[in-house]
Amino acid sequence: MGPARNPVLFLAACLLIILDTGCPTDDDDAADDDTTVADDDISGDDDTTFSDDDTGSDDDDTTDPIDMDGDGWTLADGDCDDGDPEVHPDQDETVCDGIDNDCDDTTLDEPDQDGDGYDACADCDDTRADVNPSEEEVVCDSLDNDCNTFTEDQPDLDGDGCHGCGEDCDDGDPLVHPDLFEVPCDSQDNDCDPATVDSPDGDGDGYGRCEDCDDDDPAVNPAATEQCNGIDDDCDGILDAQEADDDHDMWMLCEGDCDGGSMWIHPGAEEICDGIDSDCDGVVPGDETTDVDGDGALACEDCHDMNPDIHPGVAEVCGNGVDDDCDGGIDDMDPDCGCAQLEPLIGNITVTEPAVAAAFCEQYNAVYGDLILDGAGLVDTAELQCLCEVTGSLTADTLPNLQSLSFPLLTSIGGDVYLHDNLLLEEMVFPELTNIGGSIDLAYDFPALVRIEFSRLEGIGEDVYLFCTAASEITFPTLATVGGNLTIRFNEAAESIALPALTTLSGSLEYAFNSASTALFSALSSVPGGDISIYGNSDETAVYFNSLSIIGGELYINDRLADLWLPVLESVYQIDFLRFTTQSSAVAFPQLHTVHGPLTIDGVSAWPQRYDFTALTTIGWDFQLGDPYYNPLLIAIEAPVLETVSGNVIVGNSDELQRIDWEALAQVGGGLAIGYNDELSDISGLFHLESVAGELMILYNVALPEQQAWYLVDVIGTQNIGGAVTIIGNAQ
Repeated sequence: MGPARNPVLFLAACLLIILDTGCPTDDDDAADDDTTVADDDISGDDDTTFSDDDTGSDDDDTTDPIDMDGDGWTLADGDCDDGDPEVHPDQDETVCDGIDNDCDDTTLDEPDQDGDGYDACADCDDTRADVNPSEEEVVCDSLDNDCNTFTEDQPDLDGDGCHGCGEDCDDGDPLVHPDLFEVPCDSQDNDCDPATVDSPDGDGDGYGRCEDCDDDDPAVNPAATEQCNGIDDDCDGILDAQEADDDHDMWMLCEGDCDGGSMWIHPGAEEICDGIDSDCDGVVPGDETTDVDGDGALACEDCHDMNPDIHPGVAEVCGNGVDDDCDGGIDDMDPDCGCAQLEPLIGNITVTEPAVAAAFCEQYNAVYGDLILDGAGLVDTAELQCLCEVTGSLTADTLPNLQSLSFPLLTSIGGDVYLHDNLLLEEMVFPELTNIGGSIDLAYDFPALVRIEFSRLEGIGEDVYLFCTAASEITFPTLATVGGNLTIRFNEAAESIALPALTTLSGSLEYAFNSASTALFSALSSVPGGDISIYGNSDETAVYFNSLSIIGGELYINDRLADLWLPVLESVYQIDFLRFTTQSSAVAFPQLHTVHGPLTIDGVSAWPQRYDFTALTTIGWDFQLGDPYYNPLLIAIEAPVLETVSGNVIVGNSDELQRIDWEALAQVGGGLAIGYNDELSDISGLFHLESVAGELMILYNVALPEQQAWYLVDVIGTQNIGGAVTIIGNAQ
């Protein structure tokens, strides 16, 4: 091949020759012995056909190519595609691009290097025969065995964010993975850490929470000895029969109660004339067993046991000077004689002085109207001893000198008993009064009133107001029915206040600012249309509602009491316990199953306290602990069968509360807020929650692992939480 010619200069020269002299023909070229001049043959010297793409010299009689794609290779050199600079003989073959990159037919564009029957174009790893589209995916081997990126090598089968390749110890359960904490007593390794105890021992007695029936009390565990305390000490699920208090008299058989079926028989009870050892001292008083005169009446009830003609039940002989029937009345002072024939005054009468009273009793023994006592001249009612009945009201309002109000024969008052501000009144004695048709209103100050006797009163038609007396004991032993409200206030000298026979109260009961150590409402069975409010009393006061099963309104207690006894309460509309604790370790409601409205426990600060709602299933509105006040000494809220709270659940501001054990709770109809509880470290008792209709907030519980809070969210599911989720400030 000769020197390369410049095609542009050569063409220009040719044009000059044509213009000046014309181009030589083939015949003129003696050296050219070919017979044809091709279209691009402009020299004719090489006796060859000069093709369209031959632009070089024709001196060596060969094709004279150029490198059209600039890759350093021409067609003559073996470039199989001079239009693609990436294709030429020294190029590496790129598999699976459909191009002969190295211009070598023997180099395969679709090789099968591992011999598995799949070329590199279909095989995701052509260096391994066990990796190709026909293989099955082998999990956890870090290979894409089936060449399908959608088939996971490290699958998360339960969707908990942790794969099962040595990370999640149970990839079939979304509530088991290493990011969780251990849930006590579920027999699962929730956190995939065998070293984490499934049954922690909260009280350090050697028995875990799963087998210890009270893991807050080291004295209660399966190895403990049963004590006489009303507690299942040995956790066998059986309360010893000797620890029963079936009659609700606050005495167990093991404490010396000699009759577990009667609330009137127990140690310390008052002996009554019935031939029974009422005080359980092992001795029946002799006068309860003897009948000296043989008249059928025991000595303790026979006012003359040496005379068989004198005993209870015998007809009173009027005018013989003897209390024949032993009812305390002699002749005209016995209702059988003095009231045998009623002589009524028709209309109202106002008695202003003893002479008026004496004149009345000369003609009458009953008032068919109102009796009004009025005037500074009345010191007592001695001149009205004849009075048997008043069909209207009895009023004694602000008598400055009245000291005694006594009516030994009066059996019935049809209207109200209205007594206000009798500052010198010392006694009220109504031994035969059985019924008051209206209200009894002893309101305002009675600083001298030390004796109140209504020994046979059975019914009061309307309200009872008993305020500001000086009596050390206030007892209505036979009162069974109050048709309105019962309000007992400011009886600061009273050591006991008892209405042991009261069974029915149509209105509300308010018991406030009394100093009594015992308040007894032992027979009250129902308050269907009213409230019970207890507040401002002595912290030595014990209040007993042994038989109360239904409260139609609110149970409100804002008090620190020695004890509160509501063993059979089943249903109440609303409960508000504000700053309420008792000196006993627990406030127990063993049969309460329904609170139709809200339940609030707030301000537990006097004594360490737990509340036991062992039968409670339903709260019809909010369940609030520590809002808006705080519960520094609230130890526990036991509600093991609580299923539904229709409103909000708020657990806040507690210093001592460590756990929330409401394992049956499934539905919260409002929001759930748990915040500012210093010792709260375990909310696993909420892990059966299915829905929270409002917000969920778990805030600033410094001992509560935040893992637990988020786990609760996982358990419920964000789709089942109706409001925002806020979890901040808890333990990390």
